[in-house]
Amino acid sequence: KDSEAGDEEEVAGAEAPSLLFDRDQDDVEGLQECDMPTWGKVKAFPGAMGPGTNTPGGRYGKLCVVDSLDDDEEKEGTLRHCIHTVKGPRYVVFKVGGVIKLKKELKVERDGCLTIAGHSAPPPGVTLSGRPLQIKRSDTVIRFLRVRMGDGGDYSDCGRSKWLSGKCTCQDTDAVAIDGSDGKYSRIVIDHISAAWATDETISPKRVKAFTMSNCFITQPLHNSCHVEDDDGKGCPEVEDARDRKCEMQSHGYGSLATYWTSGSQVGMIGNLYTMTSSRCPKLGKGDGATIHFVNNVIADGHTYADDDGLKTNWIGNTRHYSTKSSHVGKEESLDKPRDSRRRVMYFSTGSNDKVYANDNRQIYGGLWDPHGSDQATLFKDPDSGSSPDLVSSPYGGSEGWPITAMPAKEAYESVVNRAGVFVLRDRVDAESVALMKAQTRVRIDSPGGCCVKDDRCRGSVKVRDAESSECKLTSCASGLEGSGQCDDGSADGDFDRAVDGLNTDLPTKPGLDWQGLHGDDGDFSQLENFLETCLHPYLSGGKIVCSDEGGTTPNPSPPPSGSPTPPPSPPTGCSDSNTEVRRRVSKTCTILKDSGQCNKWGGSSARRSGDGGSVKDTCSCTWGLHGSSEGCS
Repeated sequence: KDSEAGDEEEVAGAEAPSLLFDRDQDDVEGLQECDMPTWGKVKAFPGAMGPGTNTPGGRYGKLCVVDSLDDDEEKEGTLRHCIHTVKGPRYVVFKVGGVIKLKKELKVERDGCLTIAGHSAPPPGVTLSGRPLQIKRSDTVIRFLRVRMGDGGDYSDCGRSKWLSGKCTCQDTDAVAIDGSDGKYSRIVIDHISAAWATDETISPKRVKAFTMSNCFITQPLHNSCHVEDDDGKGCPEVEDARDRKCEMQSHGYGSLATYWTSGSQVGMIGNLYTMTSSRCPKLGKGDGATIHFVNNVIADGHTYADDDGLKTNWIGNTRHYSTKSSHVGKEESLDKPRDSRRRVMYFSTGSNDKVYANDNRQIYGGLWDPHGSDQATLFKDPDSGSSPDLVSSPYGGSEGWPITAMPAKEAYESVVNRAGVFVLRDRVDAESVALMKAQTRVRIDSPGGCCVKDDRCRGSVKVRDAESSECKLTSCASGLEGSGQCDDGSADGDFDRAVDGLNTDLPTKPGLDWQGLHGDDGDFSQLENFLETCLHPYLSGGKIVCSDEGGTTPNPSPPPSGSPTPPPSPPTGCSDSNTEVRRRVSKTCTILKDSGQCNKWGGSSARRSGDGGSVKDTCSCTWGLHGSSEGCS
């Protein structure tokens, strides 16, 4: 083998590294447009890791507070107004939680330098429904949102059955789409996003120079819905009557199409869950010199493959979880047939043109870890064709967002199942998806609300002109999904609204915080970020701020009023000159205490501010004034 290739036995037997690789330096090109301080090492949020995470997003812009669930870009206080109308860097927080019924695609395409902090919303959190989320700007950070797209729904007076009978147009697109415009856009980060009910792919990143998706749920895509293609696979042209289309409705239900990367692209896919998807979990390809870091993900049942076109990937600490049975419209079937058994041996399907560093990738079947062994070379070899990627002996590095810390696969599995997605406030979709996976049951839905078509004539490749609504009635897919909503009886009237209205029935509704009063209009929101890392989805109760995460109230969670810094807790010992570094912002020099957890536990950050004028503190006597204060470095 050449110098990049390693001995397969040695690779297979190696232990998972806790630290993959370090960076040479951060890529900060272009960050000036976000008014980033002149120092280099920043992160999109505390604890962020992966390509593109060295961006401030909207940290140094205006605070934009969402206090309405309406979808109106002209109305101040709506999410669409914050994204489309407010100009320049902006940091979006929520005073209200609930479902935002989108009237059209929600596009981040006018201005980047944006942070959307979904974890600032009170219970039940924030759900975008009815239309997709599309991101097409650099330095965009979006966290803790649910996206429940659907196949058209009542928002366009359409549903699957009406579309099949030629009465309307059904949307055929990804629930969350990220497009870097052939590398023009960079440093895009999505974290703790839960996406479902897509008719094409569920979350698809393409062409971004530096991108990370971490801790996301990719679940419940719509399989026999309205994804259509003509004979040459280029899609189905719109005609006045859908029954006149000379194309096929195809079974889809896919996870991610992570392709079309430009030369030198760096992509991180870290700590995500793929479940109830049939394929593209993910599909990787068209690399052109790109490197993808696939680390600590969990894939339940779906097929994972690449184009065999020269892509470089790190596969470290991932888990494939295989169900023992399938359930569809009241019928259960064992998945322990010979073909299924052979497929379970294969981890990732591609050829020798793709180079893979593989380490600590594991499998679960029947509740058992590694029933086929954990030899990495065996797991990455197709049992039918015998093809496999070129396994290399060392992980591929990168220049942005490092280091990436990989957990052992078993530890990562528990973390993803319990802490990915909007984990504090899981709606019915996420709760059912996890429950079915734990029950080792594979279910694939066709329409929102856990609904499936009854008739085999409406599954797989079906000529649209031949699919009449009377043959395509919907019923509950499986017993574990019966509570999701009432399935369409053939008319499609109201089916999507019923599914959406049932999403948060098991979650409380609480009043949110007055972020504008607590933090002002603009400035440095790093203190706010630190607070939200330890107090997810805060709300007001009896005049106190309560944190939804861990079910407890923090000792003093309320940020102090502007201009009146509150003294921190009694300082512990242990901070010394070696734990500080001096950073410069504008004309002031501030000391940053780097020792995580030593000072100011209220914020929970790994960086603490202290003093000004370049002085160095040798204790933890930190001050924690607000952003925007005119005194010192606060």
